[in-house]
Amino acid sequence: MFRKYLKVNRHKLGLVLLVAVCAPLLCGQQGCQRESTEGSDLTIYRISGAPQTDLAVVAQNTVGESIFVVADKDSQGDPLKITGCGGLSKSGDLLKVWFGDDGLPTAMVIRRYVLRFSNYDSGTGCVDISMTRPDGTEEVHNDAAIDTAGLMDVLGLASELPVGARAGKSMLELATLDDYLNLASMTLSWSACGISLVGTLGLTSAWACGWAIVDTAAMLTDSDMLGLGPTAVDVVECAGGDLLGCAGAALAGVDYASRAATALLDDEPIPTPPDDVTPPCGFEVSASYSEEVLGEYGAYHCRLHVTVSGACPGSGIMATAGSANAAASADINGNAELTLQLPVHVLCYSATVTIMVDGQTVYQEYADCL
Repeated sequence: MFRKYLKVNRHKLGLVLLVAVCAPLLCGQQGCQRESTEGSDLTIYRISGAPQTDLAVVAQNTVGESIFVVADKDSQGDPLKITGCGGLSKSGDLLKVWFGDDGLPTAMVIRRYVLRFSNYDSGTGCVDISMTRPDGTEEVHNDAAIDTAGLMDVLGLASELPVGARAGKSMLELATLDDYLNLASMTLSWSACGISLVGTLGLTSAWACGWAIVDTAAMLTDSDMLGLGPTAVDVVECAGGDLLGCAGAALAGVDYASRAATALLDDEPIPTPPDDVTPPCGFEVSASYSEEVLGEYGAYHCRLHVTVSGACPGSGIMATAGSANAAASADINGNAELTLQLPVHVLCYSATVTIMVDGQTVYQEYADCL
């Protein structure tokens, strides 16, 4: 079992050293100045008095990416203990992670995959993972390899924040917002890039292990929060729980995505989004099978149906499907059908469907052809 240990802002020391090394390249001899931008680089929402949402801190950038921290709250809706964190990409990909009282991640929802972690082993750098696929089938992967060093960084920062026990007062009074976003950034990076199974499933490429907002959150310091750092930050207080009124549909959409992830973890129906909130971009894949005789030879057809829903771009979406013996691709405009035509002597037991938005993989699923 990993042991939680205390370290004195080692993560921020590393960031300070990085800034110190890079400063001459970025700032010249006249000192650092922010580039001229339209508004802030990052808008951070501090949420209090909102018992109906688990959101405590949300950060959004100008390209539509979000990163958030969720918490256990008191009856008035003030956050007392960090229970997890998550992120939502501009194309609607969702990743949410839950912490145990020891600071170790206990579960993760990435798109519609649900992963549960147990039996961490620091000696082998492995963890047991129970996974539920989008189609409801379950698998167990024992001794899945993980990035131990990255996980220890997460644990080190978690030990300095109210993760293991409820605070006696709002956790937002115990640490600065950059600390919470640093933790979320570390955790999301480890979850997307530090678990071998995620890479095996083809999910890693969707997060690219380097969202702009994840990188920005990782570099946030107290100086940024005071308006003295290179990142322009705007902090908005959202009190009373009216997320739509506080920040519009974008913040309400993050709340909906977080609740949808929790429903997947608890094996409950995904809630219906509010009228003013468009659900995140989503894809559903189904398959059908048929046999067709072509002359004296036959052919097996595996037809894969791709349905697009939610806030997806209107163009630039490509679906590809492939097995060991055939491949097909199609542009998606709402829905698409891809047909894998195989020689009669070849059975297509499964195919991989990959969906790309503007050249970036955002979804991948295995579909059974038979």
